[in-house]
Parts: sequence; C-alpha cells; structure tokens
Amino acid sequence: MTLYILGEIKDTAKAQNAEWFGSDILVRHEGLLLIDISYSDAEAVEITYDSGTKFHNLLTTTANTLHHIEVLVRGGDTVNFRTTTATPPNIDLARVAWVSTPS
Repeated sequence: MTLYILGEIKDTAKAQNAEWFGSDILVRHEGLLLIDISYSDAEAVEITYDSGTKFHNLLTTTANTLHHIEVLVRGGDTVNFRTTTATPPNIDLARVAWVSTPS
C-alpha cells in the first residue's frame, strides 16, 4: 500500500461556493482518498468529482473536531471541495491523501 498527500490547506478563508484548491486534485489511479477536515464551527462541506460540474454533500462538520472520511475514487476523477455558507469560517485543516487499493 502506498500513501501520497495530494493537497493540504491550513488556516485559510474561502468565500461562499469557492473551491478550496486552486487546481482540482487529479486522481491518476483507482484507490481511496483519505480526507481530514476541521473547522472551528459546524459547516456543511461538498465534494466534486468532475471539476465542479456537480457538487455532492460530503459531511457536516462538528465544531473543533477533526473529521476523517474515506472516499473511493477512479482514475481520472478531478476532486475539489467547497462550502455554501454565506460567511464560512476559516478552514482549520483540509488534507487529502490517496492510497492504492490492493489488486
């Protein structure tokens, strides 16, 4: 099993509906995305797999809690995140890693 960190942001403010990463995270091979997210307030987080054409609810965070999510992805997926709150708080941490799945 191989683990690669694909993106990370810390203590960053993002506007409503703004994608968190300036460039989408391109998934090169099927595997799992390991996603860690923390906000200082409760916040609804959405994910896209297709460069922002469609967003899907991922989770609603609990204040001051680190959330760990695993998401199955396919090669070619282009992943990013956003929140739709009018005045979202700073993102304390958003870390995205990829791990290969056993063949």
